[in-house]
Amino acid sequence: MSFKRELNNFLKNLEALELFVETQSKLIKPLKKGKSLSEKDLDGSIAVLETMSEIFAEYSKQQEDDVEIKNIKPSNQHVENLENLGVSFTQNEDGQLQIEFTDNRFAEKFHEAIQLGDLTHRQIELVYRNSLISLMMYFENLVSGIIKMRLKLFPDSFNPHDKTIKYSELIEFESLSDALEFLIDNEVVKIMYGGFKDWLLYLKKSGVQTNKMDSLTEAINEAHNRRNLFVHNDGIINSIYLKKVHTEYTVGLEKGKSIKITNDYIKDVIEKVKKYGAILLLNAWRAYQGSEKEERLESCERLAYSIMKKGEWDLAKAIYEFIYEELNTYGDKTRTQINIWLCKKELGYFKNVQEEIESYDVSGLQTQYHLCIASILEQNDKFFEMLDKEPNSLEEEYLKDWPVLGYVRTDERMKRYLKTSMANDDVKVEIV
Repeated sequence: MSFKRELNNFLKNLEALELFVETQSKLIKPLKKGKSLSEKDLDGSIAVLETMSEIFAEYSKQQEDDVEIKNIKPSNQHVENLENLGVSFTQNEDGQLQIEFTDNRFAEKFHEAIQLGDLTHRQIELVYRNSLISLMMYFENLVSGIIKMRLKLFPDSFNPHDKTIKYSELIEFESLSDALEFLIDNEVVKIMYGGFKDWLLYLKKSGVQTNKMDSLTEAINEAHNRRNLFVHNDGIINSIYLKKVHTEYTVGLEKGKSIKITNDYIKDVIEKVKKYGAILLLNAWRAYQGSEKEERLESCERLAYSIMKKGEWDLAKAIYEFIYEELNTYGDKTRTQINIWLCKKELGYFKNVQEEIESYDVSGLQTQYHLCIASILEQNDKFFEMLDKEPNSLEEEYLKDWPVLGYVRTDERMKRYLKTSMANDDVKVEIV
């Protein structure tokens, strides 16, 4: 296993999962017209369902308020429409609500629409359920990979000399290294048999810093335990879930009830797991292979820059903050800090950092840093005044692509400058 390869693989898998959720959510449309379900039948069925929803809401409200329920009828805006459909709502002697159809044909079509709606709901639920299971599988693979890497690098950490292998198993190995691999795999399985917080404790004890992700720990723990509900209990809330999950996430939930996954939930938890997993792996890489600092920094720089260009500001910020801790020179730290400021600004935290940016000392640094700060502060006149004096202070690639220059890139002066610059270099590039 390579930390670099493992991180790229993890992020690619989650990117594919995000695309899957997005496309499937768009493809599955509720109550779509079928061969035998006309538009009129569909509209009528939706009207009945909307009316039922309103009536049941009022019915429930009166029950909660201990009001004597004498007569529940649809509001005036629905009465005429329902009469035309041959639908009426009544109450039996026990006060229970009933729906009656005088048009048998529409009754059949309404039943068909209900079945179609239920099928659609189950399809959507299946997409979200399987997405959560896949998400946590990718995360568990990442964690187990980190643990396995540690045991390979430091085999004495789990006392392999105290482990035993059956003779029948031993003779199947071609070498002692294969036998060690077998012991390591067994140890990983043993560790992973615990829950998320057990894994976290193991990694902390092995030297991996996790304090930077503390704000996400309970959210990841909830997702892990929700995944367990779907795998082992068909999504029914049990006492294990309620005991292991922080009360912040269990408000309003009851044992024995189904737990749901919404589109907002799955999108949010994918983002959190992506950020948590990436920073966890980078900290493990630093803890277990500190000597690979140069390779790690180069990999992180490329990764953070590509993520920033995609507009994934929160993840890019987290990686740049990790990079910042690894750097030594003031210039390198400044470049990274500029990208952190950009991410914070795009996340809506500009007021929190504006004063820090304005007072930051770049007096002894190259013009490119002055330009970046002028851009992020949207001081366009100052930016172009400096650029005109030193037109070669920023490489053309950065002028066109560096996200921090996005605030000045749409300025007409930038377009003219790029055109002039490219003409001088005999390069033809269309400016959009």
